Amino acid sequence: MLEEGAESDARVRAHFGRAKLMRVRGDADGAEAGYKLGLEFVGGQEALRAVGLLGLARVAWHRGHHAEAKGHANDALAIARAVSRPLLVAESLWLLAEVARSRGLHESARDLFHQAMALYREHDDRLGIAKCHAMIAMSARAASDLDATEDHYRQALAIYRNYGERKGVAHQLNGLGDVARFRAEGPTLLTLDFSDASLDRATARMVLKLLEGCVSLETLNF
Repeated sequence: MLEEGAESDARVRAHFGRAKLMRVRGDADGAEAGYKLGLEFVGGQEALRAVGLLGLARVAWHRGHHAEAKGHANDALAIARAVSRPLLVAESLWLLAEVARSRGLHESARDLFHQAMALYREHDDRLGIAKCHAMIAMSARAASDLDATEDHYRQALAIYRNYGERKGVAHQLNGLGDVARFRAEGPTLLTLDFSDASLDRATARMVLKLLEGCVSLETLNF
């Protein structure tokens, strides 16, 4: 039989898990209710409280309620720092950066993304590093800094390819294609070697469709 603390922990995680699924499916009301219900059972588990607050922050952000999202993310950040959970700190900073980017505050967003990335680096969270590079690239593009945009897209691409993250690969290649188009330099040659990334031909076709007219592929090695 589960101990009371473990049972409470399992209950909270179950509520948060269902809430996340609803959020991914686009049910913002259901997600919000799920996170709030889970938070009722958190008790003294402050790290879990931070997770729930981040969930509410994401729901608010997707709704475009930036002030609410920032408030929840700041609360999560304060808790994560208080209980010494650096990866939760990184997630909180990353979400605050996304809120800033959504509000057009690109310099602030880049600073927050860099702070988050430093923590991901300390803990060798490669996918966390990749998503920071990807978002820094988007903020750099908004600031018309094409060199920085390309650099960060390429760094994110290298990590996503290494981990076989198909969607990540596709989005970074699409971003690089946009850089080429905005520079008006004509097609950019990219060498794609997917042999070490467990990507299949269906993924390659998706990438080619995204890049059609922007990037010509020098080689496609499986």
